[in-house]
Amino acid sequence: GTHGGSLAAVAVPCLVLLVPILDMTMVSATRILTGRSVAEGGRDHSSHRLVSLGLSERSAVLLLCGLSAAAGTGAILVRRLSSGSGALSFTLLVIAFGIFGVYLSRMTFDAAAAGERKARRSIATEILYEFAFKRRLLEVTLDLVLMMCAYALAYGLRFDFQLPDVFYRSLILSLPLVVAASFPCFFAVGVYRGMWQFTGPREIGRFFVGAVVATLVSLAAVVSIYRFDGFSRSVFPLYGLLLFVFVALSRLSFRLLSGLIVSLRPEPEGAVRVAIYGAGQLGEILAGELYRANGHAPMKPVGFIDDNESKRGHGIHGVPVLGGVHELEKLYSRTKFERLLVSSRKISEGNLWRAKEFCRARGIRVQRYDWVCEDVE
Repeated sequence: GTHGGSLAAVAVPCLVLLVPILDMTMVSATRILTGRSVAEGGRDHSSHRLVSLGLSERSAVLLLCGLSAAAGTGAILVRRLSSGSGALSFTLLVIAFGIFGVYLSRMTFDAAAAGERKARRSIATEILYEFAFKRRLLEVTLDLVLMMCAYALAYGLRFDFQLPDVFYRSLILSLPLVVAASFPCFFAVGVYRGMWQFTGPREIGRFFVGAVVATLVSLAAVVSIYRFDGFSRSVFPLYGLLLFVFVALSRLSFRLLSGLIVSLRPEPEGAVRVAIYGAGQLGEILAGELYRANGHAPMKPVGFIDDNESKRGHGIHGVPVLGGVHELEKLYSRTKFERLLVSSRKISEGNLWRAKEFCRARGIRVQRYDWVCEDVE
């Protein structure tokens, strides 16, 4: 039966139309912020942006159809869930799709020259742009919503989404206090110092510290004001865990989306099949860069060569470690690589000489990949 009531009446049609709503919102917002008319035509819709990222038209359409199917499934769930669970599911789905829209809209701000963009914007638009992108308004707003979702979900999980009246009241009463106590903690530990697309282990550690501090400060605030009457102690550890997971996933979303887009790209025409000698850190960076540069530097990694037997059979960015230099004949027969990229300084002179001689006999180009810093004249 239907449990969502009035929520379902609003949420279900929104979810069914979520992809076109997202597209319209993204296009309108980016055109306004870049000083263009919303009514003018252009190739800046979701499908066009996906194609610009390297997807084929077919893959772009299939991805958008998949997103529509996911939103439709969410609409069915919201219709069947209770009002509280349905509201939470609806909010999380909208957040996830919103992050996808921000990821696609980022192309607009990278495409044009900064001076040209600024010249086209009105004073009001310039102020909005400053707050939205320089003052981290989008991140702050997202985190406020994630804090509310994490706290509500913690209550839902604690009571199997069947909250007694006393705990439902404590949730409603304490929610503003918990958010108000948590938010300054994020600023204090430096959550807003990093950039989404470059989130790494150091930033993840900062999110964890922020979530722990926010949980402790929130607990202290609730105890000092409400003396913990009608509250559940186990809610707060759940809140801290969920807050960390939500914030970490939101910041890692750009990297996850980039990986998804890269995996859906077709192989560029005339791509050079390359083997990478060295399955270490530089090899991993090289393979990732070759995939991200697909279409601009059309090389396709077909396998890693590494003399460390423990790495055999493992994969890096989906590229398998095939074996050592002593098996080059077999590896060449298997992959038909057309170029060898050396990505390690730890290869012995003898093994490197063997690889070069093998490639020279077959007219295969050998190149070394390394960090290079050059003086600017």
